Amino acid sequence: MENPRFASVTSAHVRNAAKMVASGNVRKWGVRVNQQEYAVRPLMIAAANLVQSTAPLVTPMDSNSHQCARWLKKLGFIIKYHESSE
Repeated sequence: MENPRFASVTSAHVRNAAKMVASGNVRKWGVRVNQQEYAVRPLMIAAANLVQSTAPLVTPMDSNSHQCARWLKKLGFIIKYHESSE
């Protein structure tokens, strides 16, 4: 079952989370926020945990990168998929 915090995330939550999450270290899915590129999953988890809610805090077990990329895209962010260099 999906953590209800994800449904309440706004683009403002994402921009605020970007101030708290390290940029770079993008392996597959990246998103550009405030002229920096972030890995989608840690950014979306941090944004969801900024939501005022009685729901439990979001953990890495609550989502995958593909879901996070989809949620960020719905919020209007441009998602970039990085092809494997192997």
